[in-house]
Amino acid sequence: MDLPTPPSQAHIPASAFPAATPPHAQGAAAMGTPPLSPFESPNVSRPPSPTTAASSTMLFDPYSRSSSKNRLLDHHERSLSRGKDPAYKLQLQKQQRSRASASLLSKLVALLPSSDTANSTGPHTRGRRRSISHEAAGEEIELGNLHVVGAPMTLHSTAASLRSVKTSSATHSAARQGWFTRDRAQLYIAFAMIFMVGSNDSATGANLSSMQEHYGVSYDEISIVFLANVAGYFISCVSSSFLSHKLGARYALVCAAVAWSIGCAILIVRPPFGVFVLSLAMLGFGGGMYDALLTTIISHDENPVLMSWMYSCFGFGAAVSPIVIGTFVDKGISWNLYYYIPTGLSIVFGLLAHIIFQGYEAPLDEAVVPAAAVAAGTEDNAPHPGPSVGEIFHGRATLSATARMRRALSLKVVWVAFLLITLAFGTGDTLSAWMTVYLSTVRAAPEAASRYMLSGLWGGIAIGRVVVPLILSKRLGERTFAIVLLMLAVSMLGIAWGVRNYKIDAVALAFFGCTIGPVTPHVLSVVGARVPPSLKASVMSLTIGAGLVGSGAGPLLFGVIAGRGWLGSLPAVLIVACGTACGSWMLVPKNTRRED
Repeated sequence: MDLPTPPSQAHIPASAFPAATPPHAQGAAAMGTPPLSPFESPNVSRPPSPTTAASSTMLFDPYSRSSSKNRLLDHHERSLSRGKDPAYKLQLQKQQRSRASASLLSKLVALLPSSDTANSTGPHTRGRRRSISHEAAGEEIELGNLHVVGAPMTLHSTAASLRSVKTSSATHSAARQGWFTRDRAQLYIAFAMIFMVGSNDSATGANLSSMQEHYGVSYDEISIVFLANVAGYFISCVSSSFLSHKLGARYALVCAAVAWSIGCAILIVRPPFGVFVLSLAMLGFGGGMYDALLTTIISHDENPVLMSWMYSCFGFGAAVSPIVIGTFVDKGISWNLYYYIPTGLSIVFGLLAHIIFQGYEAPLDEAVVPAAAVAAGTEDNAPHPGPSVGEIFHGRATLSATARMRRALSLKVVWVAFLLITLAFGTGDTLSAWMTVYLSTVRAAPEAASRYMLSGLWGGIAIGRVVVPLILSKRLGERTFAIVLLMLAVSMLGIAWGVRNYKIDAVALAFFGCTIGPVTPHVLSVVGARVPPSLKASVMSLTIGAGLVGSGAGPLLFGVIAGRGWLGSLPAVLIVACGTACGSWMLVPKNTRRED
C-alpha cells in the first residue's frame, strides 16, 4: 500500500500574523505605515508597508537591550508591589501572630523535663559554632534518633526529613527566643556553680588559723590541706572527660554535686585530722569536676567575654568567703559551721542541674553537617550511596575517651596552653597564698587589714574579668590582648616592689588582680576556639589539670625561697613569671581549625 506523501509547506504570507515591531524600528514604521482608523480593529491583518517590509516581518527580539531594561523595571515594580499582595500580607500576619503567641507560660514549660524538649532545645540555639547552620541542629538530633531506634532510612526519606525538620526547627527556635530560656538557665546555673567553687578556693586559707588551733598541729602539718585540695582537684579534672563521655554533662554535674556535698558534710562534724584531710580532697574533687565541666560547656560558645564573665563569678566567690568567715570569727562562731552554706548550695545546684541540663549535647563538628547532607542525597557531590546519616552523626560516639585524650595531646595548641595556664594559675595562686604573710611581715601591715587586702585582690580579679574584656577584647587581637594585660600587671608589681608602704602595695596588688584576672579565662577561650567540639572536654580537662600543677607548685616553690630569707622577693618572682608568659603568647598558633 502506498503511503501518502506529506503535504508541502503552505505559503503563509507574513501579513497573516500581527508582527511585533522592535523599539528601534518603531520610528520608521510610524513614518511609513498609515495609522489605523478609529473603526479598524488592530487584529485585522494588513499588507505591510513597502518601506518597512523587512522590519515589519521581523519578530521582536526578547534579548535586546531595551527589552532587558523593561524586564528589570517590571521586576522592580513587582518587588515594590509585593507588600500589596494579599497572600503575602496574610503570611506576614501569621508570622506576627506566631511570634506573639510565645508567652511566658510556654517558655517556662520548655524547661520541664520531657523527651521532646530534650531533643529540640539543645545547645545549638545559643549562638554556638556560628559556622554550623543552626537550622540543621534539629535535623542532626532527629536523624540521630532515627538511627538509634533502628528505623529504616533511605536516601529519599532522609532528604525529606532534612527538609521537614529544617522548617520545624527554625519555627521552634524563633518561638523560643525570650528573656528566660533553657539555654540561659544553663548559663545562670553555670555562673552560680563557679561562684560556689571560687568561694572554697579562698575559704581554706581564711579558715587555716582556726583549723590549726582546733587540731593543734604545726604549720608544716596544716599545709597538707593545700596539697589534699589540689590533689583532689587534679584527679577530678583528668577524670571529668571520662565521666562526661560515659554519663553526659547532666549526670557528671550531679556527681560533682554529690562529691562536693559529701566533703562539706564531713567538715561540718569536725572529724579526726586524717579524715579531715580526706574530706578536703573530696571537696577539691567536686570543685575540679565543676570547673572542668562548666568550662567545657561555656567553651562551646567560643566567646571570650562570656568565658571571662564566668570566671569573674569565681573571683567574686573567692572575695566573698573571707569576709563571711571573718564575720564568723568576730562573732565567735566555729569555723566548721561555715560549711553549712556550701553544702546547701551544692544540693540545690545538683537538683537544678538534673532538670536544666536534661538533653544537653555538645555541638557537632563542622565537618558533620556537609557529610550528612551528602549522605542524605541533598548535595550534588554524592554520586553513589555512602554511609547513613545516623552513622555520620553518631560516628564520633564510637571514639573512646582514651582515644580523644591521645588526639588532644597531639595538638600543638594544647601544649602551648599547658604552659600558659600553668603560668597564669601559678602567678595568681602564689600571690594569693603569700600576700597576707608578705604584707604583715615585710610591709608591717596589721593582721586584720591583710585579710581584707586579700579580699581586695580577689575583688580586683573579679572586676577585671567583667570590665576589661568588654573594653579591650574586640579592639585588640588575641595575643595583643593578653600581652598588654601582662605588661600592665608587671607595672603594678613594680610599684608594689619599689614602694615600701603597705597601703600603696595593697592598691597596686588590687590593680594587679584586675589586669591578671582576665588572662586565665582568655587562655581557655583561645584554646577552646582551636579544637573541635568532640575534643573540647578532653582538652579543657587537661588544660585545667595543668593549671592546677602550677597552682600547687607555685606556692610550694616560693615557700622554699621564702624559707631561705627571700620573702621580700615575692613581687620580683611574679614579674619573672609574667614576663615568661608574655613571650609564651607568641607561640600560640593561628586559628586554622580543621574538623575531624
